[in-house]
Amino acid sequence: MGRKCIKIVVIIWALALTMPALATEELTLVPMPREVTFLEWETSLSGDWVICLPDRNPDDDYSAELLVKEAEDCFAWNWKIVDKVPGEKYVLLKGFTLKDNAIILHDGSVLNDDIPELFLEQGYLLTIEREKIIIEASTAVGRFYGVQTLRQILRTAEEQRIPQLKIKDYPALKWRGISDDISRGQVSTVKDFKEIIRQLAFYKKNLYQPYIEDMFTFDTDPNIGKDRGAVTKAEMAQMVAEAKKNHIVLTPVFECLGHQDRLLSLPENRKYAEVQDPDRTPWSFSPVDSKALEFLKKLIDELAESTPASFFHIGGDEAYDVGRGTSKKRVKKIGVGRVHAEFFTRLHDHVKERHNRQIMLYSDMLLRHREALDYLPKDVILIDWHYGSGPDFPSVKTLRDAGFKNIIASPGIWSWGSFYPHFNRGITNVANFTKVAKQEQLLGCITSSWGDNGAENLRENNWLGYAFSAAAEWEAETPDLDQYLRRYVAVRYGVDSPELAKAEKLLGWIEYFDVRYPGQLFHRTPMIRLYDEKLLDGMTRVENDMQAVRQIVASARDKVRFDRDHLDSIDHAAHRFLYMAKRYKALDDMARTLGLKKLGELPNDQQEAIINELKSLRTELVDLTSEYQRLWLKRNKFPKLDFNLERLQKQVAELSGLITLAVAGNLTAYREPEAVWFWYPGEDRTRATARGNKYFMRVINLDQEPAAAEIKCWADDRATVFINGKKVLETLYRAPAVTANVRHFLKKGKNHLAVEGQNRRGSAGILLNLDIKFSDDTVLVITGDEDWWASDRGKWRWKTRDPKGKSWKKAKLLGKGLIRPWNSIDW
Repeated sequence: MGRKCIKIVVIIWALALTMPALATEELTLVPMPREVTFLEWETSLSGDWVICLPDRNPDDDYSAELLVKEAEDCFAWNWKIVDKVPGEKYVLLKGFTLKDNAIILHDGSVLNDDIPELFLEQGYLLTIEREKIIIEASTAVGRFYGVQTLRQILRTAEEQRIPQLKIKDYPALKWRGISDDISRGQVSTVKDFKEIIRQLAFYKKNLYQPYIEDMFTFDTDPNIGKDRGAVTKAEMAQMVAEAKKNHIVLTPVFECLGHQDRLLSLPENRKYAEVQDPDRTPWSFSPVDSKALEFLKKLIDELAESTPASFFHIGGDEAYDVGRGTSKKRVKKIGVGRVHAEFFTRLHDHVKERHNRQIMLYSDMLLRHREALDYLPKDVILIDWHYGSGPDFPSVKTLRDAGFKNIIASPGIWSWGSFYPHFNRGITNVANFTKVAKQEQLLGCITSSWGDNGAENLRENNWLGYAFSAAAEWEAETPDLDQYLRRYVAVRYGVDSPELAKAEKLLGWIEYFDVRYPGQLFHRTPMIRLYDEKLLDGMTRVENDMQAVRQIVASARDKVRFDRDHLDSIDHAAHRFLYMAKRYKALDDMARTLGLKKLGELPNDQQEAIINELKSLRTELVDLTSEYQRLWLKRNKFPKLDFNLERLQKQVAELSGLITLAVAGNLTAYREPEAVWFWYPGEDRTRATARGNKYFMRVINLDQEPAAAEIKCWADDRATVFINGKKVLETLYRAPAVTANVRHFLKKGKNHLAVEGQNRRGSAGILLNLDIKFSDDTVLVITGDEDWWASDRGKWRWKTRDPKGKSWKKAKLLGKGLIRPWNSIDW
């Protein structure tokens, strides 16, 4: 009797060792699978599992290698790849059999009329049982996506256990892409480009579009992109091969109309520009010059041959100068929309006939000039980009009603114009536009990242937005933000950390300021002045939040299992925001301490405190500059880093200037400008004003030659200033005011001060001040006044003619100094 009991206990104990634990019904994946059925138990993994490819499909080899690498990274195991299902093993328990522990990638064709087309093309079935895991799909890409899901499950496993389950999964949208701007700033090393491609595949993206203006080495003209880190043909070949392996189509965006200022500024290419005025920077190719078209075709051919795909993106956006140069007569005859359509059709025909590819084309100029829609081939794939919050995007219906079936939505993650993405705007835009894309059953979605103003944001910071777009494009419903952040942290870092999710949200959702890009406040000239209370309150909140982010990051370094290096970039961005907040608060405190006095008039302890604070800020900024350079060069080539370093070093120099004044006792608080704003009459500065260019003229009569003259200007969005027909300066929106010495441009007698203002969106205004000094020490100050005239037509030689005729009206004066919405500009 005793022996029987012992035998039964041993058997029960043996069974207990082999039976799995109860499963927890929770997955933290990006994207989440469409259908998940949890079974009752968990599966225990071990190092003796194998990956089986019974169909011997070579397309599955790389998928299997990814699983081997994941097991090594997660558990330090060395899984083997075999080409047949292991035989059965019998254990010493009556009636109980086990198979070898195996992950099986199986070519399982599903023949069912009810199966969605996207499931057949890209879907998969994933089954996790006790001793085997089966990934089954009709296509290699489907099995590849099943492997990505399993990799994420392994990455989030607890103590080498994963839930037993069944998954049926396929995407909501066919094409799920990223547009990656490498033309205005960072250009990855080949190693980093490959890593970007692998990460996109990890989140089940299938389209990668590097945005190329002049950033490819063309044999047609080797000077294009020279010394700017342009991608070589050999580098592109490696990128294409990596993309193919990861089931991603790599096809660049090549701008074939506008956005080609650098390429067209090359002396040998200037003749191909739409605007031939030597005083103006070229922007667009001429859409009517046959030689320009032939030159473009050669460039297209080189790039298309280097990036084989079923389509080719010709850009085509924001070509606002069409009709102002070589195409002026043609535009006057048939309209600007038809000129666009004719030009795009010629490119369409060439790409189709020469390369058998469809063209992709941005839709903004077609929507701006809607007659173009009637004359464009209907097989064009239109990329409909909008970066507003939505939630409605009526342009989709407009394009559909015009007969276009191939439409791709294109939101943006708001990564531009700052050192860290403004995800509050970007995620909202992606969520709402992707929702419309799914509702309208569009061809897909391409999420954009741009590099305006030097691409200061390190591109690795974009992954939170990229991964969200991947989830929104794949999943049937838009992800809940907080749930998504937790899932993203789990699969990116391999740790379930609500604290890291909180840090990501604090960093990307700064909503305390009346500016579109919070990070732009960083580069404002450091001025000792009284700041707006709302701004200071926001800076206090930023200071508290960024201290919390840095503490979370510091405590997470020893816990995360993947992408630990990325914590450096998060910490750097948080440190920047923290420095920015401390700087604004410190400069405001100094202004309150100084009042109307010079620093030398204050007690010694107050003088010493201000000098030490300025030195502390300078030291911190020098450290940030060094850290930024290190992070940039870890993933990117050097060219174009210098722009961002110079901007940081400029602020270091400005702080040094304040320190010099302080040590001499001459430091004073800032006084607001006396200059007066002006713009075109009949438009309200507080609201969205009309887009386009406006022209302003002020005649100045001088009784004598000037001894000195300095002009200063800031504009929303942009202004180009001329004196007697000669360009003297050009401003950039969101950049500091521009100053120029203009004594040699002025003369005794009549002078023409002309300003061409440009507004692309929102409010518009120009703030200008011209100080003219004479040998007798008198000064003439020119700013906004009743002698300014405005027109909406820049007629021939308008910059040197008196403002006469019906088109000229009295300019509208908007107010003096730092008025809303420009109360915090860098003047």
